[in-house]
Amino acid sequence: TDKVDLTALATRLQAEEESISLADDEGELSGPGEMFGRPGIPDMESLSEIIRLLNERYGGHFEPEERIVRHFFNGVTNGLAGRPDIQAAAIANSEENFSIAMADEFQDGVIDQMGVAKDLTTAYLDQPEFAADIRAVFMPLLQTKAKIAYQEHCPIGELMAAKESDWLEYKSTFHVEADTGAPHKGVETAAIKSVAAFLNSWDGGTLLLGVAEDAEGRGVPFGLEGDYAQFRKGGKDDEDQFLRALTDKLTHSFGAAAVTNLSARVVTVDGKDICRVHIKPCGFPVEAKVTVVDKKGQHVKQTNRYVRLPNKSHKFTNDDEWEKFKTQRWPRNANV
Repeated sequence: TDKVDLTALATRLQAEEESISLADDEGELSGPGEMFGRPGIPDMESLSEIIRLLNERYGGHFEPEERIVRHFFNGVTNGLAGRPDIQAAAIANSEENFSIAMADEFQDGVIDQMGVAKDLTTAYLDQPEFAADIRAVFMPLLQTKAKIAYQEHCPIGELMAAKESDWLEYKSTFHVEADTGAPHKGVETAAIKSVAAFLNSWDGGTLLLGVAEDAEGRGVPFGLEGDYAQFRKGGKDDEDQFLRALTDKLTHSFGAAAVTNLSARVVTVDGKDICRVHIKPCGFPVEAKVTVVDKKGQHVKQTNRYVRLPNKSHKFTNDDEWEKFKTQRWPRNANV
């Protein structure tokens, strides 16, 4: 197969401006939309079969039970996914084209990991069938991770055009009711729940605060003025006060260690402020302290476990299910 020229494949996207305007007569913005692929969960059955065949054909001694292979190639994909050029290629290409274009980059990443596991590196470089099988398992993971990493810094208009997904969610407000501007614990808990779910997810995601949905499910600017009014202090910047309050409330809910996986930035769209909260997957299980409003309107404090399911955040109510998820998601921390 001829090598694909990344210059021809990748769309070079301009850097985000601090403020943008969406004119009514400009038509729809294009965005990643359904290009955001499946969740980045390596198929362990496929991986185990690859290793079994490698051992059988070439006399190897790799042990899938020890998860060495998965951790090795996860290291490769994590390193590559952070590069802006690979993020751009992930957004611009189909899965097939991305896999073809990234073959050389992936091999370079494997060589960089040689110090971690020499045997695996040698097998990847010397056995083309093994290398092809590994790419089939890990290229979708790399593409997903690169796309989600792109969400942290891409033009905000792309995220608003993309519709909500497994890795993107909109909230009109953080602390107040959208229609009345009155503080409401249920509204705040909904946002905290989303952040906690992204922290516990395989890949993380992005929460846009101050963004509502139109009839087609695309994001439209709603603004943060109602939240600003609640956190406002004389002589102090509204944006700074909001970000401080957001950080404090998230830290109170699930601790400073988890919050180090977040970034938050306010941008302006059509004169309305929007906060982009980007969440990286946490290295340990996160439980969220929240206040829920019951059917009688009473405030009830709870500690809940949330995770991201397709296009929604889910609360674990069954301890056995939570333990199963932890064993799969954090195999080395399953007893945490």
